[in-house]
Amino acid sequence: MDPAYNCFAWAAGDASIYWDPFPRGRGWWPVGVPRERTLPAYLAA
Repeated sequence: MDPAYNCFAWAAGDASIYWDPFPRGRGWWPVGVPRERTLPAYLAA
């Protein structure tokens, strides 16, 4: 497992930043999208 790899960022076409609703000091999440790990939130992001 590579902690630098972020499959969601790769799938979204933007692997330049770590996508995560709970970034723990790093990362990014779209404004207006609920910060939760649910399918609706990931689809909205």
